[in-house]
Amino acid sequence: MIITLMILMILTAQICYTFAVTISAARNFQNIKLVNMERLQICLFLAYIKYTNKYDLLLSDYISFDDVIIDYTVDDMGDYYYINVSIVQLDHQTCFDLDLNKEQSYLTRFEYHNEK
Repeated sequence: MIITLMILMILTAQICYTFAVTISAARNFQNIKLVNMERLQICLFLAYIKYTNKYDLLLSDYISFDDVIIDYTVDDMGDYYYINVSIVQLDHQTCFDLDLNKEQSYLTRFEYHNEK
C-alpha cells in the first residue's frame, strides 16, 4: 500500500512538473515573439525614416497601425537629424534616440532609453 502511494505521488509530481515546464516554455515563446515583432517594427521604422529623408521632407509625426503607435520627433541639428522615437504596443513601450546623417542617410548613433 505504501509503495503504491509513493508511486502515485511520484507520478503526480512528474505530471505537475511537466505542466509547469510546458507553461514556462509557452510564456518564453510568447516573449520571443514580442521581441521579434518589436525588432521588426524598429527595422521598418528605420527604413521609413531613411526613405523619407532621401525622397521627402523629414518632419515630426506619429504612425498608427493595428495596436501600435509610433511617435517620433525630428530635430534638425545642421549636418544631421536628432530623432526621438517612442513605440507603444499594447502595454509595452520602447523608446530610443538616433542621429541620422542628412547627406548619406545613415545612422551615426542609436541609443535605447527609459521613459516614464
